[in-house]
Amino acid sequence: MGLQNGIGIKQLTRLLPEGVAAPSVWLAANGYSRQLVRKYVLSGWLKSLSHGAYAHPGQGVGWEGVLLGLQRLAACRSIKVKRIFLFLANHFSYPWAKRLETANVDLGRGNRQIVKGGRLDKQFLITVPENFGAEQL
Repeated sequence: MGLQNGIGIKQLTRLLPEGVAAPSVWLAANGYSRQLVRKYVLSGWLKSLSHGAYAHPGQGVGWEGVLLGLQRLAACRSIKVKRIFLFLANHFSYPWAKRLETANVDLGRGNRQIVKGGRLDKQFLITVPENFGAEQL
């Protein structure tokens, strides 16, 4: 799909600044299919940071790049992904986590099971592994 429509790695290089995380939602909105993104990762043109987040290879992503990439958090449709992201940002005490504007982010209602047999995190209403963060409790 991507290459037939004139969308390619050169255009992605222009669209995606160095050091910025690109959510898969943003890539899809700009015409990059999952298959094309996978091809770019396998070819070494993109680096997978985590499930659904990509960046240029060879250069780290700083907090500024994460914040820019987080603009599409409100656009993410997965309640679990949003809650996990916010949980981990708080858990690891990233300085930028305090600056996140989450008022317009739909976190859904009710509990979400991330792992079976885990403990419920009362702030984000997700189950996390029982021993996750036990050294900090």
